[in-house]
Amino acid sequence: EERESQVSGLQPKQFGPSKSHTVQSLGSCSVYDLGQAEWATILEAHDEFMRRGSMERIFPTEDPEDKYSSLFESARYANLVLAKWLKEGGERIFQPSFAHLLPAWVPPVVSHEPC
Repeated sequence: EERESQVSGLQPKQFGPSKSHTVQSLGSCSVYDLGQAEWATILEAHDEFMRRGSMERIFPTEDPEDKYSSLFESARYANLVLAKWLKEGGERIFQPSFAHLLPAWVPPVVSHEPC
């Protein structure tokens, strides 16, 4: 019922946390300075990576000028967030030795082994 109200425009969409940076300011911050919205994107990507099986991530990568960037008219905020995360350690950030650097509200990783 709530979803039907949102679709029909009778009820506003529920939005998550707002972005802590802009496309322009992402370049000068650390991955550890990102807010909840960005970490939600990172956690979702990490979760997908852990379930990847034999698949390989081709985009985004830690290289901002990778071969697929030219296929997009403009840089997408989520892709820039993920590229920053990958450049600053990617999945290694979730290892126990880095846990003290993560924001307190980032949930602990249950398993470090991919499915």
